[in-house]
Amino acid sequence: MGEAVFFSGPPAGRRRNERSPAAELGALLETLIARVQSADADHGPPSAADRALIERARSLVSATTATLQGLQSRVQSLQHLAVTDELTGLLNRRGFAREVEQALARAHRYGDEGALIYIDIDAFKQINDRHGHAAGDAVLRHVAQVLNASVRCTDHVGRLGGDEFAVLLARATIAGSRKRAAQLAQRLQGTEIHHNGQVITVHASVGIQVYGREHCLDAEALVAGADSAMYAEKDWRRVRRAPHKLALAG
Repeated sequence: MGEAVFFSGPPAGRRRNERSPAAELGALLETLIARVQSADADHGPPSAADRALIERARSLVSATTATLQGLQSRVQSLQHLAVTDELTGLLNRRGFAREVEQALARAHRYGDEGALIYIDIDAFKQINDRHGHAAGDAVLRHVAQVLNASVRCTDHVGRLGGDEFAVLLARATIAGSRKRAAQLAQRLQGTEIHHNGQVITVHASVGIQVYGREHCLDAEALVAGADSAMYAEKDWRRVRRAPHKLALAG
């Protein structure tokens, strides 16, 4: 039976006797404090050695501050990447779910109204098969741009995976949400993208689920309602080959 081996030596990339600026600064400050406490009562000017230690402490403070700022910047970048879809720059599923939870919390507490719009690109697999995956990626980015250009700064747009997108209309009336969802659906129908000399026409199925005082939902029910409405519209148009009709839920 194997045994776990724990290595307690110095971290990779750091020599055994090398100290971080923060550790060196701490030790240096302790030395300076000890010198001050043991100084003669005449309070004469600091010695050359003390002045050298003070200057070293200042340089270490600067180095430590720069290190902390760099780490803070990296942490912020990681936080951004954790909730952002790499291809489109929209919120990913995790980031969008967080916004939904916060919006519903406000709705439950303050009575805010709003809606979630679910969008699915029609025949996306055929686009990939006919034009290639690079074209499919270009279509996804194009749809993301259309959605971003069609919402307010207080709304949130996410790519939930594959060719599925969602828009959270926060703090919008029920009637206003339905009107804006219909406008958004219209903008997506027949939008064209030029890729490698080819014109790709994009169509999408759209469903909406509202929330508010009379539609008190949790996040799962909100997404499921919009998703179900979207598929109802997709099936309606597939069977009847009819022009676009927005499906409403709630």
